[in-house]
Amino acid sequence: MFSQNARLCTPSQMFASFQQPRCERDQWLSQCATFPTAPQQPSENVLLTGANGFLGVHLIQQLQKMQPETTIYCLVHAKTPEEAQSKLYLACQDRGISLNKQRTVVLNSDLEVARFGLCPERWRQLAAVVDTIYHCGARANPLHSYTTLRNANVISTLELLSLCQLGRAKRFFYISSLFAAAQQSNHLYEKSVAESPLIMNGYVQSKWVCERLIEEAFSRGLRGSIYRMGAMTGSTRYGTFNAGNHTLNLIKGCLQLGVAPAWGFRQLDLSPVDLLANLLIHSSINNLHPEQCVNLGYLASIGWRSLFEFLVSRGHRVDLINPRIWARNHVASVNQDNALYPFKPFYCEPDEPPHLVIERQYVKQRDINLNILSLLDTYYRYWSAKDFMTFYAPNPISH
Repeated sequence: MFSQNARLCTPSQMFASFQQPRCERDQWLSQCATFPTAPQQPSENVLLTGANGFLGVHLIQQLQKMQPETTIYCLVHAKTPEEAQSKLYLACQDRGISLNKQRTVVLNSDLEVARFGLCPERWRQLAAVVDTIYHCGARANPLHSYTTLRNANVISTLELLSLCQLGRAKRFFYISSLFAAAQQSNHLYEKSVAESPLIMNGYVQSKWVCERLIEEAFSRGLRGSIYRMGAMTGSTRYGTFNAGNHTLNLIKGCLQLGVAPAWGFRQLDLSPVDLLANLLIHSSINNLHPEQCVNLGYLASIGWRSLFEFLVSRGHRVDLINPRIWARNHVASVNQDNALYPFKPFYCEPDEPPHLVIERQYVKQRDINLNILSLLDTYYRYWSAKDFMTFYAPNPISH
């Protein structure tokens, strides 16, 4: 596995590593060799990790649309080829995406093991034919520690960087998190990689480490870009959502409780996943952001209060109450029957999340105009069809 060949760059960094958290030490893991520089030309063979994920299937859709002659090697977490195919086909079907099976090679894989569990012959074949990599796969549980996520998120990236040094020259496009961006006060910056992780969250830490590693690879000849994703919301056409979406489950949990915090300034990120995928693939195939970071989030937004006004207009019963009372009397009592339960640790304190000013030059250049009410109607139809936004009885706990 790549980590066996990793090293600390200098003695001073090695000494400092004993005084740093592991994620900060890992930013120095690297290989000595340079990277062959890939020419800017249409992709012939793409390797996509996380292909059956919420973003992954929409990346397939956009690649098929913009580069229909490209063959896509889709890595899917599964034990057998049959299971991998079934998971990818079902994911596309659930999201209304037509898959060109003639141009798709589905591979069962595991990001946490050497070569993703692929045999040496298959690994050499990928090294020889693949000219573009989109690394979309990751474990994304925000409650897991960096150590728990390290193999799936960091070591997998090192494996792919190792692959980029074998065979055909490759371009590398990495999907990161908006919250791994450099931050000063409430400003998130776009072009540069942060000097250190600003959020003590294992998932965000793993994304920051990968950004640092890829930044080093760019300096050694690798070509590509880093795309930081915000809160991906449902598609514009069908409203299909990721059921594990943090914000969506926060909203559902509040509906189940019958109360929500009366946050005054919070703006929710409305970024339809199909539009995000379109922006990402358009940027990558046209080399718009060579060896740069791009913030892809907040294509539109809606105020916290406005969203609940919309839900009340659809017949839901929910009261906006003092955030301190919400946290103390309601969040504290949440159990596994409530959608908020997996995210409960984030809301035990009553503080309203800060209003963020996010640098996103590319998003502004594309001048995306979204009809918010129409988009919410699309989402609500999907939520209702999936029984996600059931009508709940008010919580009996006093306000």
